[in-house]
Amino acid sequence: MNQMNTNANTELAKDYIAKRKIPQLFEALITGLMVHKPEDHVDFIIESLTRYKDGNQQLKWDSFIGRKGGMNNVLLPLKKTTNTNATSLPSSLHTDLARPPKLDAIPSGKRDEPSKIEDQPQRTTNHVEHVKNQATDMKELLKGKPIIFVGGGPGSGKGTQCEKMIERYGFTHLSAGDLIRAACQDSVTEKGRYFNDAMTQGKLISTEDILGLLKDAIHEKANEASGFLIDGFPRRVDQGVQFEKEVAPCDVLIYFDVPDEIMIERLTKRGETSGRIDDNQETIAKRLVTFHEQTTPILGYYGKQGKLITIDANRKPDEVFVDVTHALVDLVDQKQVVLEPKPALDKLKNKKIIFVVGGPGSGKGTQCERIVQQYGFTHLSTGDLLREAVQSKSERGEQLNALMKEGKLVPMEVVLELLRDNMIAKADGSKGFLIDGYPREVPQAKKFEEMIAVCNLVLYVKASDATMTKRLLHRGQTSGRVDDNEETIKNRLKTFHDQTFPVLDLYEKQGKLAEVNSELAPDDVFIEVRGALDKLA
Repeated sequence: MNQMNTNANTELAKDYIAKRKIPQLFEALITGLMVHKPEDHVDFIIESLTRYKDGNQQLKWDSFIGRKGGMNNVLLPLKKTTNTNATSLPSSLHTDLARPPKLDAIPSGKRDEPSKIEDQPQRTTNHVEHVKNQATDMKELLKGKPIIFVGGGPGSGKGTQCEKMIERYGFTHLSAGDLIRAACQDSVTEKGRYFNDAMTQGKLISTEDILGLLKDAIHEKANEASGFLIDGFPRRVDQGVQFEKEVAPCDVLIYFDVPDEIMIERLTKRGETSGRIDDNQETIAKRLVTFHEQTTPILGYYGKQGKLITIDANRKPDEVFVDVTHALVDLVDQKQVVLEPKPALDKLKNKKIIFVVGGPGSGKGTQCERIVQQYGFTHLSTGDLLREAVQSKSERGEQLNALMKEGKLVPMEVVLELLRDNMIAKADGSKGFLIDGYPREVPQAKKFEEMIAVCNLVLYVKASDATMTKRLLHRGQTSGRVDDNEETIKNRLKTFHDQTFPVLDLYEKQGKLAEVNSELAPDDVFIEVRGALDKLA
């Protein structure tokens, strides 16, 4: 009787497989993989099956190879749709594809043992509640820490930019590929054996498994990280949705945009020394086709949410990073990211730092010269530093020159870098620093103290608008400066007051504000200046 049931089950199974043309389906998939050799075989299979399911095409051995007259050995793109989850599969099909199919012999009276790698525990109500609680805990843990998805094709330079963001902001960089490779090398734990077996046997790594690795890494580093750069994930829209549901919302997706021909050129050049067999033009071109097919829906999805930042990465790395810092200013301020102090800044620990504030024509330049002579301070003017950087023709100078020619504002972080680098370079021979022309706004003051050092005193060289106007008009008679006219001076003074008064209020509340009367003769003004500085000793 048992033998009869077994034979019946076998025939039913064979009939099921034959009617659904499952052997032909696997043959077509394997043929497609052999021809295209995609970098991400998982996404290739999922997209091929989606195209086959949606297209109602006849299944042949070459169904997943480009047709003559079509895209010349390239899979056709998925149909356009307004659905932001266009690249995701129905949940039932996705579940079937998330784990590799089991192709053991059809049973003959003996029950199969469950596969340790493939089988998942039954999802009970308690399990679902546990997952929800974990997601809530993770979101609490990540409050105030930016979550940044990093995108860009092979050879786009996103790795270099991640390194620069790590150095600048202290972000933690998590690469999905690196996490999987690290897990495979761990032969001690059950998780390590799971991934090692899966990769050795050519089995698929599901979204859930990759998410598990990311969640573990984020949880482990959350306390010390100021934010996270997630690289190589998501590769599909549904993966991004699942990440945001189970981990935390993505704040921005930074996409490093480089033309295909430039990426091919960069990778080909790398191949001359890397020894990587996939760094050849034919393979690179195929990788880029796959990359664009995967990436376009993701860019559209986050673009609609206003979370997409596209950076022109076909430039020198430092030029690209200027745009990155500019793009992240609001996010860093909003999340109140605290930047880690650099060891070189230890040179500034015992140096007095004085912000010198005064309107145009207030005479602050004259007072700075006298402070330098009497106290041995170093005078740094942000305007002078920017002009010197441009005139130096250095890489940074060329970047600044390009920004100024385009009429763009120099990012606050770039100005701060100039100040910081000059202060560190001159620290050994200086007793302190006079920072002239900075800060002009409260956010600049806060960022200076965050990135460099705390200000000890704000010296306000105060003169009336009438006095400053009179002095500037007198200067204009010999200076030849086109902005030394009454209308322009009036506008400059209004801007000065609007920007500077909040800064003065901020430091007055901290007891760090000293005002000197610049209506007096320069010698008399300096007597008041000395009175303020001597209190710092």
